Amino acid sequence: NELGFNSFNEITEVEAKKRYRKLMKANHPDLAKTPEEHDKRETKAKLINEAYEKLNKLLQRKKFEAVESNNGNNTT
Repeated sequence: NELGFNSFNEITEVEAKKRYRKLMKANHPDLAKTPEEHDKRETKAKLINEAYEKLNKLLQRKKFEAVESNNGNNTT
């Protein structure tokens, strides 16, 4: 994936945000020196952003499911 994680299980929200910010800083279109480079960086930035949005949704779901399973286990 665009963020460079090998496994979904190894990801935390903090790690995902750090990796996202680092990649966006390195690939920001405003840093391009030529129009061609700008277009490439813009495309790459869009892919990184989309990957982060999807990952963030999955992490939120994972967190929600963990809370739900803990709540279900505590009721007796």
